[in-house]
Amino acid sequence: MRREPDTQAREVLYLSIYAAPHALAISLSPGHCKPMKELIRTPNIVLISALKANLSAEGIEAVEFDGPIADLLAGFSDFPRRLFVHEDDYDAARAIMIALCPEEVEPT
Repeated sequence: MRREPDTQAREVLYLSIYAAPHALAISLSPGHCKPMKELIRTPNIVLISALKANLSAEGIEAVEFDGPIADLLAGFSDFPRRLFVHEDDYDAARAIMIALCPEEVEPT
């Protein structure tokens, strides 16, 4: 599902719980609350960057969680970063991820 970029600037607050497989994007503008779903959890920053670029090229918004803590712990542990997409775009995003990096995809 291709979505045109939004030209209207909105402030968005993303809430997340690390153990939960879902997050909720809450817009500060009324009527823009959209549920999100975890696409991938990996410490591989190159993979996260490649996925974000490919998803963006298809008009799919992807939000990375846990980047700052992963950066802080770099060199000490392999703290995973998480990439979330809107539930409506999940199937399309998963297809892109399977095409880009099939070895990283967990079976559903």
